[in-house]
Amino acid sequence: MREGVTNVIRHSGATACAVELHVGDDLVLEIRDDGGGPGQGRARGNGLAGLRERVTALDGTLAADRLPGGGFLLRVTVPRGEDKT
Repeated sequence: MREGVTNVIRHSGATACAVELHVGDDLVLEIRDDGGGPGQGRARGNGLAGLRERVTALDGTLAADRLPGGGFLLRVTVPRGEDKT
């Protein structure tokens, strides 16, 4: 979540951001903003690439897409796994 929100603050030009966590068989984190997304005239960093590597290591997936009508959505899905408590 921290990496995704940092990307919104540094790169999106957004004025609003929403964060949702859906808990089911998988954990799904969605970060949606009203900005332009990556590549808005600023230098590109390693944020999304590094995040994708970390998510993949957890057998998860990362999707990052511009939304129709404007805005950007980052969705991270990881298997919930077993409760070890």
